[in-house]
Amino acid sequence: MLLFDTHEAFFGEAIADPHALVHADYLMRDEWLRSLLGHLPLEAGVVVVVAGRTRPPWGSAPVVAIPDEFVDSWPVGRLATPEALDYLRKAEVEGEQLRQALADYAAVGPGEVHPYFLGLCADVALAAQRRGSRLDPASFVRSGELAGKQLDLARRLLAWVPAEVEYGILALSACRSFTYRTFRYLGERLGFPHQRSDFGRLVAFSFISPTTSGTGNSEQAQERSFKMHQLLRRALGSARPDSIRRAHQVLEQRYRELAAGGDFTARLELIYHAGQLDPATAAAGWVAVMDQCLAAGRYDQCRTMITLLADLSADPATQNRFTYRVARADIGLGRWAEAEALLDSLPAQSPHATLLRANIAFCHGDFAHAEELATAALGQVSGPQPWARSRRPARQFTICVLDATPRADPQFQHLSSLDVTLQATMAGTTPCWSGAPK
Repeated sequence: MLLFDTHEAFFGEAIADPHALVHADYLMRDEWLRSLLGHLPLEAGVVVVVAGRTRPPWGSAPVVAIPDEFVDSWPVGRLATPEALDYLRKAEVEGEQLRQALADYAAVGPGEVHPYFLGLCADVALAAQRRGSRLDPASFVRSGELAGKQLDLARRLLAWVPAEVEYGILALSACRSFTYRTFRYLGERLGFPHQRSDFGRLVAFSFISPTTSGTGNSEQAQERSFKMHQLLRRALGSARPDSIRRAHQVLEQRYRELAAGGDFTARLELIYHAGQLDPATAAAGWVAVMDQCLAAGRYDQCRTMITLLADLSADPATQNRFTYRVARADIGLGRWAEAEALLDSLPAQSPHATLLRANIAFCHGDFAHAEELATAALGQVSGPQPWARSRRPARQFTICVLDATPRADPQFQHLSSLDVTLQATMAGTTPCWSGAPK
């Protein structure tokens, strides 16, 4: 068996268009390797393994081509979480909680763990064990050694990046996804090269990939959208926080301008970038937009809003506000069981939990119990708690009532009046009822 690693080193990796005249020697660069492989006695059982970040176009080479039928391509993807935990056990990383924390930290998506970075994290844990100590699962992310491993990962991924391209990569690492227009906007304001040719070189790197689907806004519907490797974004955020923060500031302004024109996706991106600068402001923005989506019955937009939560920081109280609205969206989508399951993540005696129970009871037709719970919520918010000044939870219950009940029903009138009282109490005003809203 013959093993060849880092095949992309033949090309410097970032060749946006191998067929461009400037890259006329593209397929000549590994010609000697193809010639060697073509003269090996495969019929005698010789096996050749070539590893690289991109699959080489050997089948289309004009000289010494290797037909596709002789190449068995095996993409090396991400590990599922159980596979990652099994790897850590076999690597003899001690402690179930630590293994889970390491797998979570090396994750690049739900249930998907990056194998190389997981190995780097395991190295840190094993080094601690050899010194006779153990990493604390709750605080290991602050380890200086782990920060060093993040830099190692960034250096590995950026090994072939020219210095003039690095500035663009730093700026784009602030984006969840981006197009050429995003790249040009950042380049104009941050002062790095931003021509089409510069963008072509950048998106050719293996740590940049096309998004599986457009984000839906008018800008990104017109051209291809790309995203950067999640772990590289995290590593660059730790290594160059000031540069990344500046990019977030520029992007917040951009999406604020787009959102002013009614672009819903721009509102999401505005919340995201604001969240990287001021988490409390972003949380309030998310709640406000989510409430609007719930009130309008735009549950498709609710789904999109929920995906944004993975990128927002939240303290326990803010997390409760988020969870309640996710449950409201589940109710609107007919996912009552999922909404009930979320009750376990809310403090049992909180107004959010009580109002969620009222919503669920109402959906099940238990109007008396819904009224009882709404009254209990009124009692919970009548005290001096800081959140008593917010009218959001009561408003959400009102929406459920108005959407689900015939307005001529006496039960509707009674519950609606109760909701108005609840809202007024939470807002610190005098209750007033003037009939069902139009």
